[in-house]
Amino acid sequence: MGKQEILHASFFTPMPGGRWGSPLILWGEPGTAKTALIELLARLYGMPCEALQPGAKGEGAFGVTPCPSETSDGKGNRRMVIGYPPPEWTGGFTEETGGVIFFDELTTAPPAIQPVLLGGVQNREIGGWRAPLRTRVYGAANYVGQQTAGGGWPIPGSVANRCGHIDWPGPDCDQWATFLLGGAGSEPESRRDPVLEEQMVLSVWPGEWALAAGQGTAFLRRRPELLHKRPTDDDPQLGRAWPSRRSWEYALRALAASRIHKLSREDTEEYVAAFVGTAAATEFFNWLDEQDLPDIAALLDGQVKWVADYDRLDRTEAVLSACSAMVVPLGAAMRDQRMARLWELLLDVTDKAKDIALPAVTVLCGAKARDGRPLRHDGPAATKVLARLHLMANSTGF
Repeated sequence: MGKQEILHASFFTPMPGGRWGSPLILWGEPGTAKTALIELLARLYGMPCEALQPGAKGEGAFGVTPCPSETSDGKGNRRMVIGYPPPEWTGGFTEETGGVIFFDELTTAPPAIQPVLLGGVQNREIGGWRAPLRTRVYGAANYVGQQTAGGGWPIPGSVANRCGHIDWPGPDCDQWATFLLGGAGSEPESRRDPVLEEQMVLSVWPGEWALAAGQGTAFLRRRPELLHKRPTDDDPQLGRAWPSRRSWEYALRALAASRIHKLSREDTEEYVAAFVGTAAATEFFNWLDEQDLPDIAALLDGQVKWVADYDRLDRTEAVLSACSAMVVPLGAAMRDQRMARLWELLLDVTDKAKDIALPAVTVLCGAKARDGRPLRHDGPAATKVLARLHLMANSTGF
């Protein structure tokens, strides 16, 4: 099936808050094996998978049915309260195994369920239950006019903008025959260890994420009008992919994960476009094609040479932004040494293009020490850079 590589990469994309898996909605006609593939992927990694159909299972399966219960204040006084107990199906999800929550037939979700979808996608919360960090969230939706439960509702923009959107053509005849003859989604002969793959991803994530973040921020400073382009309320695109600050972060995470999982150029573009839309992604990749950026870790370790290109300031800004993204996190490898090297690079740049160095300097000055206090920047290069920028601020009235 042609989308398996993207699904696998999304399964092992680190997300904010220590969660795993970028949420994707698969758009396609009924009967195109969307549910079967998600369930097969969950079984391959030994994870429980719960498929929730808003139009079929009702509100109880989503944890939004209020139930009375008796509670005590610890002093012998008891009273009745209304709560939202976790649905029965959540019992199989543990911190060790994680799991997959699959919202099927999303366009059949009535308005009463739509807020639950928002909580499920954003915080992995269902009613009063918060899913383990290793829980992945996916969805499937039929195209307009193909809802299977007597009509339907559009996906709210608040939910759509928290997900990636993949058009799902379904397997062709040969792929379907291979799937059927291979057991039709029965238990895989051998399971893979998701923890090992997560560890592999995390071992290289800092460098790839720094590069993607640096490229994305440099591009958006050049094209700030693409940072947030919400469709109008009557535009069908509101329920699909569109650029926002949130979806750009997810798109850049998709870019970093694509490189780690060695996706093809076509699949990488589709994975990124799933979050910000085809138009914004196409312009971003056209801009990337014009760049020639060094290996950021090797640059900070002094293993490669780099000279700022003052004819292409956007390229220079991308390098400096990527460097700052690599050294600022508290858990960054070789943080002190690499930060000192970055100040040296900034010293060269501030000699000719102070304004290009300013974004990276701002990020560095916001860095924290391990005790939570502001990090001191009192090395020779840092002192000179800050002095130059102070003079620039005084001369411009900034």
